[in-house]
Amino acid sequence: MKKEIEKHQQFKAVGFVMEKNSDAFAEKPDILAAKDAFVANTSLIGGKLSQLIRPVSTVISPKTDSESRMRLSVSRMIAFGISLATCQDLRPMLLTLKGYNLRWRRCSAYQLFEIALHVHELLNSIAAAAADNGLTVVKLAEFKTSVNSFGETLDLNGSNLSDRRKTWQDLKKLISANNNLLRLQLDPFVHFLGDESPVLNSEYMFLRKRRYKRSRNGNAGTEAVDITGTVTDFSTGDPLANAVINLISPETVVQTDEDGYYFIEDMEAGEFSLTCHLTGYEVPAEVKLTTVEGESLVVNFALVPVQPTVIVPSN
Repeated sequence: MKKEIEKHQQFKAVGFVMEKNSDAFAEKPDILAAKDAFVANTSLIGGKLSQLIRPVSTVISPKTDSESRMRLSVSRMIAFGISLATCQDLRPMLLTLKGYNLRWRRCSAYQLFEIALHVHELLNSIAAAAADNGLTVVKLAEFKTSVNSFGETLDLNGSNLSDRRKTWQDLKKLISANNNLLRLQLDPFVHFLGDESPVLNSEYMFLRKRRYKRSRNGNAGTEAVDITGTVTDFSTGDPLANAVINLISPETVVQTDEDGYYFIEDMEAGEFSLTCHLTGYEVPAEVKLTTVEGESLVVNFALVPVQPTVIVPSN
């Protein structure tokens, strides 16, 4: 988020200069509309940043804590069910529970929820025998309540993460819109007013010094390109921190932050290949990019977890 905060500060400074020299925009309806849109976007960007300033860990932690408790509870219920199904010679139930016993540690949170629901259903089908052996009706009901609560937590977590991603998307669109307003309307107009409004021109252009990238063949520099995006878990939609984003030719390596967000800047326009890697996830297909001068691209990755190899013991 550091880059976005810096960009917001730059926009605010440019907006302040234009407002201070508002006479230069008077009676020029098209360019005045562009200035007002820029100032309004800058205000909206500030609001989006305020929403995102809270660490994503505060959004995810309730789900993480609930998931940890649910895995422990499910493991105990599976263990009890295996024991009871063996004693009762309930072979279909025993096979199902043994299968769940191999999965509960590594399955996704949503898969865990489905397993928990089915485990409760299986144990409830033999509630009398379960009660005789220590799993009372009250305890079984408490387990069902905890499973339902876990499901609600997953739904809330998904909704909160979706809202946060939407806020990120809105923020990027607003920044892109302001960049376009500057590059295509305001910069040329202020340059045109160089003699008419020298104070505006001087202060504005000082703030608008652009970074340029000298081309690899030694030609004059061109306006730089930047690439942004997010990396998420395909199964859960959760952001993935510390995913490695590798830009090939020229070689550039960055990592995602806790929001799963990455930012690559100061690139020369041209053709690129982008890859993404994170331990425990399948490597997605390489992304081919062709960029033009001054462009801002968004490339998102949804990584699929590597499925563990399960060896089913023979009976």
